[in-house]
Amino acid sequence: MIELTVAELSKIVAPLHIDVAVADGGHIDLLESDLNEADRYDLGRTWRNNWREELYATLGNSTSTFIFSSAHHRGFAVFGVNAVMPGCAQIWLLQSQSFSQDISRERGSDWPHQFVLMNRAVIDRCLLRYSLLFNFISGRQSKNIRWLKSCGFEFFSRRDISDDMLLFCQGNSTQQFAAEEKIWRGFLGETETIGLG
Repeated sequence: MIELTVAELSKIVAPLHIDVAVADGGHIDLLESDLNEADRYDLGRTWRNNWREELYATLGNSTSTFIFSSAHHRGFAVFGVNAVMPGCAQIWLLQSQSFSQDISRERGSDWPHQFVLMNRAVIDRCLLRYSLLFNFISGRQSKNIRWLKSCGFEFFSRRDISDDMLLFCQGNSTQQFAAEEKIWRGFLGETETIGLG
């Protein structure tokens, strides 16, 4: 299997003039103080019910964690992949509030299209290592849902478990994965482990 590296990510994001490094504690503290509201909400909807605890748990569990920076924004986003079980990983991207507000003015109207293309390339690279990528997002985040759909993710809901969170997946057996109640309860419910047998 192929590991995602700084060198590989740097090749993908170079046309957008973005720098990549392995994230460390200083980067995380920087992002925590400027994390956008949508990401805070989603992090707070897990079984921990605390976005800060979930942020640090997610970072601690990540197989790979990278920080993206630009000339005007040091540490504007953190990207990571958490291996959950063989061939399956939770993929995530957290952005700073100030970057989200400034980027269109800074990079112009073509930025969203460029960002989608960059993310598709990163996702394709991750799918060389993992046969399935997933995570959860609030159904209220219509802009981010459109972006994720344009990156090739499918969306699923389980109203019996969550009235606002959606599962998004890409890769093999997405329907089967989405139908597994233990996945939903493991990440959004009352237990801290998935417990798949």
